[in-house]
Amino acid sequence: MTLSDLHAAATKTDTDVAVNTEGWLCSGVRSSNVYFTDGAGKGILLYSNNHGFSVGDKLSGVVVTTLTIYNGAAELKNLKADDENLTITPDQDVPVLEMEVSELSAASQGALVVLRGIVYKDGKFYQDDATITPYKSFMTLPTFEEGAAYDITGVVSYYNTLQICPRSEADIVKATGTGISSVSASQLSADGKFVENCRVVIVKDGKKYNTAGQLQK
Repeated sequence: MTLSDLHAAATKTDTDVAVNTEGWLCSGVRSSNVYFTDGAGKGILLYSNNHGFSVGDKLSGVVVTTLTIYNGAAELKNLKADDENLTITPDQDVPVLEMEVSELSAASQGALVVLRGIVYKDGKFYQDDATITPYKSFMTLPTFEEGAAYDITGVVSYYNTLQICPRSEADIVKATGTGISSVSASQLSADGKFVENCRVVIVKDGKKYNTAGQLQK
């Protein structure tokens, strides 16, 4: 199975599968949780004790492992770095993809992404109608400012809902902007990026656009 096949085939019943790991990259490790990505926005979580994987490991080879669904996302079990059918090239760069929250799903778990201009409110980040929750997989999270916009880089995880997991303080950048709660007629005279009702609004030539470039009323 390929990575896409795994997401389509996963059920709540453990199933042994042969997996083609060609090009998989380890994007994050937290104890028994290992995140892998294909570098193109898809990925999967491995749960395995004493797995031996490190961030930056690039995999190749066909291996037999166990597939299941855990809290809404496909998950592998029991794979080890010393599997005789697995070849590992260490210390590879994991690409960071600039994506919108609306483009993410359970199949994105493990992808390393940057989300720009997402607005924090009541424990979640908002981007237009999509939401994602910050989670402390790799670091203790700071206190986010209510209503403020941030650029967040991190590994995508999924636990019945989308989560973004920063890896260091450098992955959390407060976005520039006024932080105002609404865009008034006077602000429409100045181009820029504003926060309106927990969404980032881009003002250009007196008109409002969302982050996807769609004209707003």
